[in-house]
Amino acid sequence: MASAESEKTVTDCQHEVQRKLGRCLIRLQQVELLVKAIWIDHEHFGYAGEFEAVQAKRKGQVADKTLGTVIKSLTGSYLTANLGKPDEVAEDEPEPQLDPTRISFRYKSKISLSEYDYARTIAELDGLVEMRNALVHHFVESFDLGSESGCREAEAHLDMCFGTIDAQLKVMQGWAKTHLEAKETTARFFLSEEGQRFMLYGILPDGTVDWETTPIVAVLREAELSLSKDGWTPLDAAIKWLSWKYPDKQPVQYGCSRWRHLLHESKLFEIRRATPDVPDATGVCYRSKQFQS
Repeated sequence: MASAESEKTVTDCQHEVQRKLGRCLIRLQQVELLVKAIWIDHEHFGYAGEFEAVQAKRKGQVADKTLGTVIKSLTGSYLTANLGKPDEVAEDEPEPQLDPTRISFRYKSKISLSEYDYARTIAELDGLVEMRNALVHHFVESFDLGSESGCREAEAHLDMCFGTIDAQLKVMQGWAKTHLEAKETTARFFLSEEGQRFMLYGILPDGTVDWETTPIVAVLREAELSLSKDGWTPLDAAIKWLSWKYPDKQPVQYGCSRWRHLLHESKLFEIRRATPDVPDATGVCYRSKQFQS
């Protein structure tokens, strides 16, 4: 009778261990899904109108990745140790090659931490991954689950693990909330009049223009590639070419009365009247300063 009661007690303890182990593994899966969701959505880079395709591609990149792999990617991109410091572009970050005549944008949200908090966070996440691997691969061999005392010890360990995992999940839920708030703020900006001017014409909210990145400069340089003669492009020919190929690009969008005015304001082009050494050219010619020898 005593043996039967003892066996029942061990069986009950084993069931409790199984329940608590399952609870930990479910919480770990919730962490993994949230980490993947943040990584997928915290950065977007591509042409306008292709957001869903780009995000689907990013989703595929992490679909079969382990928690450790995705956390490493996230901490190298979403978390930074530059609190109070200017942003820096990583030296090994490749410069994307895009069609300058198409609307494209890059969106990336980050959480900036102090060096101390960043190191602490990395250590906590590394510990979480180690805990996950131990639970998945080494849990049974670590405890004597055939005895009541071994089961009690396993239960206490699982309670500690669950507390750690649950606390880390709450931290990550805070990251996700911050990301969504930043995303909504960005969306409101791009839907505003200022946002539309910035996205379509490259005009900053304070009214200044980063000419080097504007679509209208891109098409002027494209006209150079098609029409230049000995390095110079007849402006009249370029205007006709632009009116045919890019009728939506106009100097007035940048507060300029004429194309020549825009060339002058951008400070990216050299302008001169045609001379005999520019064959078949009349009137004003221009060339990009970066193309000069």
